Amino acid sequence: MVVRDGMETFTPSAGADPNIGTIGIREEVKSARIFMQVPSRSINPVVEAIRMVHPYENPVIEVYYLPHQARRNEKTIR
Repeated sequence: MVVRDGMETFTPSAGADPNIGTIGIREEVKSARIFMQVPSRSINPVVEAIRMVHPYENPVIEVYYLPHQARRNEKTIR
């Protein structure tokens, strides 16, 4: 697993229930991008675990299939 620190900006829109920030006001917060490889059979439980603990209403989760990896059926979550 690799973790990279960064900064994100966002503006909570009307109807949102932001954990951080105020509706209509641009926020800048520290963030972390987590890169990991997991077996295909683990994708759904891992994504669900991320959603359960992530403070954002809609966390950005990207899943990529890695066909050239040594292990079969691995994917990367980013």
